Amino acid sequence: MIRSKALRFLVLLLLGLAFVACSSDGGDDMAEGEQGTPDEAGMQTQENVQPQEQVDEEMALAIADAQRRTAIVNDLIAKAEAAANAGDHLKAHEYYRQALDYDPTNRRASTGYDAMTKLLMDERPKTDKFNAVVAKQQEIQVKAAHYYREGIKARAENRLADAVDNLDRAYQLLKYNESPLATDLNADFVKKVLDDTRELKDRHDRMAAQREQEQIARMKREEEERERLQLQRRKRALWENLLDKFEAEEYDRVERIADAILKLDYKDVDAARIKEAARQARRAIARERNVSDLREEWVTTFMDIKSKMVPETGIIGFPSEEKWKEISARGPIQLSRAAVEDISDADRAVRDALANTVLPKVDWSAKTFAEVIDELTSQTNVNIFATPEARTAGEDAGELGLEFTQIAAEDALAALCGRTELVFTTEGGLVKIQTKAEASKNKVVEFYNVRDLVNGIRNFPGVQLNLNASGVGGGEEALEEEDTEPTRTLEMEGLINLLKTVDPGWDDDENNRIDPMNETGVLIVKQTPAYHRLIRRVLEDLRRNTGVQVAIEARFITVENNFLQEIGVDLRGLGDDTAGVGVAGPGTNRSFDDFGQAGNGFGSPSAPLGIGTGNDSGVFFSDRNGNTDVRGRVENLFDESLGNPATLDSSGGTSFQFAYLDDVQLEAILRAVQKYERTNTVTAPRLLMHNTQRAHLMVLNEVSYVKDFDVEIAQASTIADPVIDKIREGVILDV
Repeated sequence: MIRSKALRFLVLLLLGLAFVACSSDGGDDMAEGEQGTPDEAGMQTQENVQPQEQVDEEMALAIADAQRRTAIVNDLIAKAEAAANAGDHLKAHEYYRQALDYDPTNRRASTGYDAMTKLLMDERPKTDKFNAVVAKQQEIQVKAAHYYREGIKARAENRLADAVDNLDRAYQLLKYNESPLATDLNADFVKKVLDDTRELKDRHDRMAAQREQEQIARMKREEEERERLQLQRRKRALWENLLDKFEAEEYDRVERIADAILKLDYKDVDAARIKEAARQARRAIARERNVSDLREEWVTTFMDIKSKMVPETGIIGFPSEEKWKEISARGPIQLSRAAVEDISDADRAVRDALANTVLPKVDWSAKTFAEVIDELTSQTNVNIFATPEARTAGEDAGELGLEFTQIAAEDALAALCGRTELVFTTEGGLVKIQTKAEASKNKVVEFYNVRDLVNGIRNFPGVQLNLNASGVGGGEEALEEEDTEPTRTLEMEGLINLLKTVDPGWDDDENNRIDPMNETGVLIVKQTPAYHRLIRRVLEDLRRNTGVQVAIEARFITVENNFLQEIGVDLRGLGDDTAGVGVAGPGTNRSFDDFGQAGNGFGSPSAPLGIGTGNDSGVFFSDRNGNTDVRGRVENLFDESLGNPATLDSSGGTSFQFAYLDDVQLEAILRAVQKYERTNTVTAPRLLMHNTQRAHLMVLNEVSYVKDFDVEIAQASTIADPVIDKIREGVILDV
């Protein structure tokens, strides 16, 4: 009974497989017919252009065929669902397979086919070995059919890689598991479809590769075209600038611009020719200027010689403000003065254009680096040049993701460079964008003398006045100087930290250097020219307060009003009283020594020394016959000046002298002196010193006098050693 049932099941299974094979053959033929139709249509389209009526007819046939296929698929799916509901899973499986033959992309047919396949695999008989073999072969056939359907479906959806993979799996199952059952889904058939699919995939891959190469070539051509247009704009701008400078006779600038054009296009013959013309013109002008300068120098030399022949009578004054600015701007010789000089007018115009151009709305969220550069160039009318390395780094950044409502063009460019880690500078009338590595190659070394900022300004405080008591005198201890520290504006370390703030990424770049030389007060700085200009500006701002000099003038008036009055009578004897007993006879000559001066001696009438000691003749008269001789004289005649012009004393005045010559010799002198002294002394000190500096000025008169005597004993004799002291009087100005 079991065997009869197994035979009956085997017969039914063979009949079902035969039916499946027939349906599969018809479906495959139909599928192959459908697959061949596009290729044939493509070949016909390439060979001949069909008339419009024939195209419309074929389109109508295609629509009708599609509608017919849809109706067939819906009918087969309905039959499969009915068979599945009736419990005939094998028949339902066959209906779903036929539906997939007509429409491999139908989801209901694909889902039902997979469900029936799973149910059939679970219901395979296990009672007999033959049935197990048949069931296993059927399972392999079902899997191979499943992979085949998936491959055909993937091929219809143009997923050729998945199609090849599924068809290869189906081929491998059929190749190494040959079924004794007669079916149309065999290894040879699947191999043919697999080879055809692989050929189609290779053809598609070649076409895709060709399209990709064409796209790359097109992008390369577009990039080359953009670079060519950018090069043309750059050359046009350089040529316009070159012609302007040539007309302005700035031939050195013309040579540099011509070199820039030759760097862009070394075959530009016109640039080479105009460069040579500018060089010759520059040399000619230099020769003319040298001759003119030599002539002017000789004229100036002769004028200086003539001016030195005239004695200077005017007061030496300070130079004009413009000349003083030129003098104060002088500095030590620098290594790269040209590299850090102030920016040119063209660069300043570029910076002003970037700063004054306001972009109302910026949306760079989905734009690339090159597109942003082109947009900024057109909006600001400024040439913006990016080096190849900078352009590559900008393109690698991809979409920028920047959006601004209202922003200046300079700030927008700074934000762009910050996002792409680039830097920009203005050189030669254009904006140059480069990488940080390229910018570090342009660094130069400069020396900055900062002694006036870090070494401090020495103070000169006035003396400390100590008024001594009466009789003590005015010794050296009366004027004592204070000890003060120099005034420092900044410490060296603080100045270095301040200068580093000009570049926020100073410490990030190892090529940035700032080395102090404390012994000489010099800073050695290695940075780009742009940051050197910022450093110079910071130092100028610091010196704007510390470099100020203050001129102080004062007037001190000393008023003196002195009065001297002296009157008296001097009586003395005129006789010879050397023995102390008087004189018998006429009196002898005695010198009038009341005006003797210390140090000069007193002298005598025969040997006069000093005033009042001579007997000069006054009047001599003799008649014609020589009988009468009259003589007259004035004794003790004052023939020298009296008094000291620097000191008010009692010398001078009125003196009356008379003598009575008799037995009693008597001389009387009446002296009357009255003097007035009224002086106004103006002292005008002037101090020139730095701001916050302390200084003083003294205008003093020092009078030396003998303060005391020190007695020294040497070999039984005493020596008086005078002690000299000074008295100071005058004016001291302490500021």
